[in-house]
Amino acid sequence: GRGAALQVSDPLDGAEALAIAELDLGDSRAKIRLALPLTHQWVKELADQNGHWRERVLWDEPTKRVRAERVLQLGALELERQPQPQASCEQSRDVLIKQLSKDGLSALPWSKRTEQLRSRLALAHQQQGDPWPLRTLHHLEKHPSTWLKETLMGCRGWDDVKEEQLMEALWGDLSWSHRQQLDQLLPTQIKIPSGRNAALDYQNDDIVLSVKLQEMFGCLEGPAVFNGQLPVTLELLSPAGRPLQRTRDLAGFWHGSYQEVRKEMRGRYPKHPWRDHPATAVPTAKSKARA
Repeated sequence: GRGAALQVSDPLDGAEALAIAELDLGDSRAKIRLALPLTHQWVKELADQNGHWRERVLWDEPTKRVRAERVLQLGALELERQPQPQASCEQSRDVLIKQLSKDGLSALPWSKRTEQLRSRLALAHQQQGDPWPLRTLHHLEKHPSTWLKETLMGCRGWDDVKEEQLMEALWGDLSWSHRQQLDQLLPTQIKIPSGRNAALDYQNDDIVLSVKLQEMFGCLEGPAVFNGQLPVTLELLSPAGRPLQRTRDLAGFWHGSYQEVRKEMRGRYPKHPWRDHPATAVPTAKSKARA
């Protein structure tokens, strides 16, 4: 299980194989003190008589794929390897699950859609428990076989896992009615005062709605989800889409720091409305001219 080195300029340097009789173990790498040179053919003939062939399925790091092979072993020595046809679906799946503990969840084809679904399911489980499955990053990484086992059937590498397959793995065995219920409790979009549907961003410890400030004119309360139990954090944006303020207290913002924001922004964006009384103004996503 460890390595050993010949002395510098040792005449045995270059031998195909060595039968080592004496080692100086030392503190780090062992030094070979006494050895006999052997030919590879001699060792191969010995392996043909006393060794054995072993089937092996393993992860091939250079190609990032599952590989199958036959290996001729003599004790702990591996003398010959022969590539084999593809491993079975079950063997490949088991190798991938094991490899995931090394590569981490980032090896999977995460997208905005899949990450948002994971966050929504994790939040629903946190709020209500069953029927929503546990989908925290920690749980998914520590227990891949509980949610990814069926998805990896037929896969030989991470690039075989598609976005839709990962979505289904996250949904698990939730029924269609429960999937629709999640869309009602924790929607991906919400209608805002300006009239359009805006995307909600489910983050680890927050739900964020990014909208232009003028689109929330005339509104005193921000939205809430999960039957009104979870308030949404408003990220109010400039006309250029840059964050100006984050708040869950919209009424407090209108009567407080809005005046400072207005003072600074009206000179920078004069084509857009900066109402004196935003709490009663008409919401809009348009410039003054377009309005």
